[in-house]
Amino acid sequence: MYGKYSVSDGAFPVAVALVNYINDKITYEGNCGNLYSQLTKNYKPDMVGWPKSPKGLSIQIKRQKQALKAIGIEITFDSCRHSDGYHISIRKVGIDVHNVHDIHNPFVDAP
Repeated sequence: MYGKYSVSDGAFPVAVALVNYINDKITYEGNCGNLYSQLTKNYKPDMVGWPKSPKGLSIQIKRQKQALKAIGIEITFDSCRHSDGYHISIRKVGIDVHNVHDIHNPFVDAP
């Protein structure tokens, strides 16, 4: 589906870290604080723009949620706060891409 992403000009550091994390782990379910710790420790790219807190991470993930979905990463935030903070679920999903061969040519298919 997608390989290891690396930091390049114009890349978003949280998106890069999440893609690499999910590539290795497949899923994540837990609070934003724990995800922040794991990403910062193991996947933080060396670039400007890394959030300074779990709340900042959550904000950046919400901003990049649709772009990540487009490359096969589904993100769901719990609507209520738990005793250990807000929870987030991240997982790989299939990408719904149209097959070029499934598109009919109107000139060939016309009666």
